[in-house]
Amino acid sequence: MQKKESSAADRVISISRLLDAPIDLVWEVWTDPEHIKNWWGPDGFTNTIQLMDMKEGGEWNLIMHGPDGTDYKNKSVFMEVDIQDRDWPPIGAVSIIVKLNHRTMTSGGRTTMTGGPTITSS
Repeated sequence: MQKKESSAADRVISISRLLDAPIDLVWEVWTDPEHIKNWWGPDGFTNTIQLMDMKEGGEWNLIMHGPDGTDYKNKSVFMEVDIQDRDWPPIGAVSIIVKLNHRTMTSGGRTTMTGGPTITSS
């Protein structure tokens, strides 16, 4: 069996969503541990944010608690944070590097967020 060469396009997932909120509020709920702990992850999960150091090279350590009692430890590193342009920070996970790139546009108090992960290495 011949190994298929993959391109960057094979490793990208792109999702777009229109949010009924201004960009500053969207930024806040993505970057403030007191907000993100309330909605991050699948339905039924809760989160404990141990560290969220929102700067280049800063870490985001959290534990996702599954409804069955299983804990899922996560450790990510912010590779870039561009607050001025609201260019969401790429996040690199420990076991596999995933870049999350989000672009936002605003119109009439609403925000369109487009982005998703690109798996860059394993």
